[in-house]
Amino acid sequence: MTGDYQQYERACQAIRKENAALLVEFANWLGAKGLSEATVQKHGANIDFYVNEFLLYDDATPAAEGAYAAGRILGSWFMGKARWASPPSIRSSAASLEQFYPFMFESGRIDREALEVLKTRIKEGLPDWLATLKWYTAVLANPDADEPRDQLAELWIRAGDPRGELISVQMKLTRQQDNRWRLRKRARELIDKHGRQWSGGIADLVDKVYFRRGFVEHIKVEASKFLQIAETLYALAPIRHLTLTGAHAVANDLFASPHLSRIVSIALEHCGLTDDDAILMAASPHLSRVRWLVLGWNEIGRPGLDAIVSSEHLKQIQYLVLKFNRVEDPTLQPGGVDWLGVVLDLDIPPLNRELRHLHGDLPWLLYERDNTLEWLADRDI
Repeated sequence: MTGDYQQYERACQAIRKENAALLVEFANWLGAKGLSEATVQKHGANIDFYVNEFLLYDDATPAAEGAYAAGRILGSWFMGKARWASPPSIRSSAASLEQFYPFMFESGRIDREALEVLKTRIKEGLPDWLATLKWYTAVLANPDADEPRDQLAELWIRAGDPRGELISVQMKLTRQQDNRWRLRKRARELIDKHGRQWSGGIADLVDKVYFRRGFVEHIKVEASKFLQIAETLYALAPIRHLTLTGAHAVANDLFASPHLSRIVSIALEHCGLTDDDAILMAASPHLSRVRWLVLGWNEIGRPGLDAIVSSEHLKQIQYLVLKFNRVEDPTLQPGGVDWLGVVLDLDIPPLNRELRHLHGDLPWLLYERDNTLEWLADRDI
């Protein structure tokens, strides 16, 4: 793998050197056509991004071969990687490509067929690219909504973009119980093949990414880093689920952060959280949408648990894990199980009965695991 990467880097360095000379020649060609200096610079910047970022992102692709890839950059890739993606920037990039590849043709670097393919793809694809941006922006603006994702799946499937299939497959996983293992298998195949590209650069910023409903919705990252880069993350993907590490060290800032307001599930295992941290969490108005909360392997005692149970901001919680804390885990525990892990009966801890008596039948106190082989409930519970 290291040798392959080194070979890729050497190929990219050679192509970048060729591109530098190519961009100078392209600028002179534009100037000879009478275009203004500002226009020449704009086309140059757009093509620089195209040949030195996009074409080299997954493979070392020379500029001449990029005539066939315009649809992909102005479709899903551009929106996932370029935070400045907008209708004007898509039109501007298309216009630059319509200048660059005639230059490549006139200089003998591509043939007429490649040029005509590019022109046709831009002419036919631009309406769909603009529609794609509309729905992509809607996904980021409203991460909970299904319609924008369904619309994107339809657009990308029609365009032959496999990202559309991933959205379709993972949306089915939220809606049906049949053939789930086949759907999960297909989703894994698509993510294994395209996940780095589809992560939109987020994978370079965090420890781990997870796709849900066709997008990176769940990330694992150190809590202090999350606070630093949350705005960037939210501009790139519809993040709804967090797994944070090192939360104790930044508990005050973390639970005071409005960046938590869009989150529906949080895992804070092995974070060294104390009663004081749990009390801060319970007092946070930014956690009112959280339905799934995992706090196992911490130092939370009865005061912290009482704060969580009494919190006005944590009323939406459906699923809570408190295993291996100082306080007894009050959630229902599997009793007998069969050889497939199916739970046959439940043990009700005394603390469960006490809390239900004091606070009523909170959903997480009544949650029943039906199979011990599935350690955690689904985050979209």
